[in-house]
Amino acid sequence: MELLINTYFFTGNEMTGLTVKKTLESMAKGGICDQIGGGFHRYSVDAKWIVPHFEKMADDNAWILRNYVDGYSLFGDILFRDTALGIIRFIGDVLSDPEGGFYTSQDADVVPEDEGGYFTWTERDFRRVLDAEEYKILSDHLLSDAGTMHHDESRKVLFVSMDVNEIAKETGLAEKEVSVKIESGKKKLLAERNRRTVPFIDTTLYTSLNGMLISAYLKAFRALGDRKIRDFALRSLERIMRDHFVHDELFHTEGVEAVLDDYVYLSDAVIAAYEVTGSYSYLERAQRLMELCLGKFADKEQGGFFDTEDEIIGMRLKSVEDIPHPSANSLAMILLLKLSSRQP
Repeated sequence: MELLINTYFFTGNEMTGLTVKKTLESMAKGGICDQIGGGFHRYSVDAKWIVPHFEKMADDNAWILRNYVDGYSLFGDILFRDTALGIIRFIGDVLSDPEGGFYTSQDADVVPEDEGGYFTWTERDFRRVLDAEEYKILSDHLLSDAGTMHHDESRKVLFVSMDVNEIAKETGLAEKEVSVKIESGKKKLLAERNRRTVPFIDTTLYTSLNGMLISAYLKAFRALGDRKIRDFALRSLERIMRDHFVHDELFHTEGVEAVLDDYVYLSDAVIAAYEVTGSYSYLERAQRLMELCLGKFADKEQGGFFDTEDEIIGMRLKSVEDIPHPSANSLAMILLLKLSSRQP
């Protein structure tokens, strides 16, 4: 998706733009997107984005957030804006420390034999939690047989099976009234879900993952204009720099030496902070981080960067695949070009 969006940015090709828009719409309406709590699950097990593997990862949500921010900037689609805000809401509620910093992941399940139990719903749940009108509207909107779980046919993944305008036509209600009922019903469902036993949350603060989310948040601030998004990103950056960058040595997490990903993604975050604040101190920090990165990881004979400073089981790998997100080598090229044009 990132590649498609960048292609459309540079070419303006209408077919590419249509593909980007349709994919973003399908994902936002699918079960891979948490329709109640916001954010995205790890991946879909079907071609229509309906049934996911339920784990929620920081890195996935960081890059998906960037894509929806770009989608909103390109197309002005409110769905894309709301999806981006949903990701930020989920991260704020589940994957962030109030003092600054982003956690790693939320597990898929509470217990393995109840796959997706925390995130899925039965018709009986809907009837118990919602009033009669909310039940009718939200059942049409989100509770479809296409989301049925294979191991328990009473439980369903929620996804948008009927849009607001379709429900309005079916019920004779105004679209605004339908939207209000959907929002009130979703709040009730979220409150009910919050009473369930929550899947394990890995609260480790990794430098690389924090760099990704800080950069994504700052990109979101530039498009959405919410200063709270910017302020939390900058607070998180200061925490990571304070706790993980000690005496000119960067750490992956406490007590663990940093690898290439940590240097590159943190540098990207620091440059993003400079771009939104204009504070020269951020540019100086980015310069220092990339100087250290070059000294530790650069392949002086063949070019590019190794993943680690030292050999691991007799070899130093050099990852260039942009899977599941842009590789550190890809991003490092962009950052070096930016820093090469810095003004003294």
